[in-house]
Amino acid sequence: MAVLFIVPIIASFLFSSSSNNAGSIVEEPMISGQYWTIAIYGLLFYFAYLLRHKVPASFVLIPMTIIAILKIFSIPVMDLPSSFYHFAQLSIGIHLGLSIDYRDVKKAGKYTGLFFLITCFIILLSILFGYIFASFSNLSFATAMLSLAPGGLVEMALTAHEVDADPAIVGSLQLVRMLIIILLLPIVLSKYWKTRT
Repeated sequence: MAVLFIVPIIASFLFSSSSNNAGSIVEEPMISGQYWTIAIYGLLFYFAYLLRHKVPASFVLIPMTIIAILKIFSIPVMDLPSSFYHFAQLSIGIHLGLSIDYRDVKKAGKYTGLFFLITCFIILLSILFGYIFASFSNLSFATAMLSLAPGGLVEMALTAHEVDADPAIVGSLQLVRMLIIILLLPIVLSKYWKTRT
């Protein structure tokens, strides 16, 4: 929870273009693109729902993979207005709020402060590594930092969209991190525990 609160606030504070002509009203861009691709969005949600127990993070992996393939083959898909991103952020917040169990909070007890300090340290490390990553690549600091931030894929991609970073790169690098955790880490840990026993 600390990551999901702190990282977007830091990113917004550091990178949001407050020079976005302060005081001027920014109009939301009109929906543009191929209208038939709306059906693809619906089908992707349906397939992700069907495979939710078989594919890890199916609501993220399946749509992202298919849309990436369409983009690779230069098939235009519809651009969505900013209100959709705001709705997505609101949905994630509601989901996280509902997933919190008061009993788990009580179990953490006196260690909550320690967990918070460790989380803050990890966030500071991600900012440092993001700065180093941006220095050695063509990525902006915002994109590099959010790509290495310890938050979730969807949350960091949405934050990237809000601060004018590159959501595609952030999502891709976060996806690599998530796949390593889901696919490789269990194998490494199981082999480690086998050698210990």
